[in-house]
Amino acid sequence: MIEGSGVEIEEVPLGSNKMTRFAGLPWKIYKGNPHWVPPLKAELMGSWLMGSKGLLTPNHPCHQKVEVMHFLAWSGGEVVGRVAAFVHRHPSPTEEPFGGFGLFEVIDDEDIGRALLDQARHWVSEKGFRRIRGPLSYSMIAFNQGLLVKGFDTRSMLGTVYNHPYYARIIEGFGFRKVKDYFSCILDREAVGKMPRVGGQHKTSEIEIQTRPINLNDLKSEVEIFTKIYNDAWSKNWGVSSISEGDVNTVLSTLRFVIDPGLIRVAFANGEPAGVIGLVPDPNYLLTQRGSWFGNLDLVRIARLSLMGRRIPDLRTLFFGIRPAFRRQGISSRLINELLEYGIRQPHYQHLEGSFYLEDNANIIALMELVGCRIYKTWRVYEMDAV
Repeated sequence: MIEGSGVEIEEVPLGSNKMTRFAGLPWKIYKGNPHWVPPLKAELMGSWLMGSKGLLTPNHPCHQKVEVMHFLAWSGGEVVGRVAAFVHRHPSPTEEPFGGFGLFEVIDDEDIGRALLDQARHWVSEKGFRRIRGPLSYSMIAFNQGLLVKGFDTRSMLGTVYNHPYYARIIEGFGFRKVKDYFSCILDREAVGKMPRVGGQHKTSEIEIQTRPINLNDLKSEVEIFTKIYNDAWSKNWGVSSISEGDVNTVLSTLRFVIDPGLIRVAFANGEPAGVIGLVPDPNYLLTQRGSWFGNLDLVRIARLSLMGRRIPDLRTLFFGIRPAFRRQGISSRLINELLEYGIRQPHYQHLEGSFYLEDNANIIALMELVGCRIYKTWRVYEMDAV
């Protein structure tokens, strides 16, 4: 135990039996809050039934690439806060290395919050890193990034963070400063139906383009294709790390209940994987808190996904990328148009959220405004010196 600021901070390594206390704290922090959607416990602690390797277990594939330590804050015999600190085992060669913090949750107490952040900063500094950035997920998949600073009155969608407004006060009061904002926008069905089909074709006669929906009967091959496209198409994006096939399979372990193959399309250029676009019915629509303990059990929540997953009205953008060698060949416009045409034919889809657009991505923001997409949420990533 490390004492400070009237609170005890305990290191909780992977494999500790106290990790269940770490995973369970948000249920206390957000009890009764309709906008926070609890993750499935299997996503955090693993489940052989779901084939899920939990993020907070040593078996999760991300731990091959990051070194992480978790911390619990105790006061009066109760867990009152948590944070994770991590460093990449193989830092990006294009950016000055940094450590990170994430999974930050705390009661409304600045002393406790600052004690946790100080411990995370100290741990990162001891690992030899001069900067600490967050809140970030140490999973390689670009989910759950940033701190929500705008849009507290709506339900969080798949892979997006919900937190109390006072978190920003604690983080900024500790000395963190903004690095980058992510935006999220929302479209309803009527607006999508009025969207003009995307033009801008630049196809050349030397390239033959073919597209198709994802093949759920051959997920092994599809995961290989997606991983190849992702690591090439997103390699220059800010805040993105390369992913493995194991990372993709971990995400699919939950999404398999709701995936609509018509909403995920892959493009090939002369037979070579070139681009991918994907929307997914938002599982959070069915995973929201229920009033009874029974309704919040993983098995019950998974049953809701299995039985009702194809009737979810809300869609969330999952990915859209073209490999650099195949850009400006008409692939992006073809994928977008095919996706729009399919989605409009499905009457139960009512809303579409586009998430995690960087604030300095002028092209995508202009496109969103052009089609009437309303920015309604903002997440912020912070940074400070670790030494």
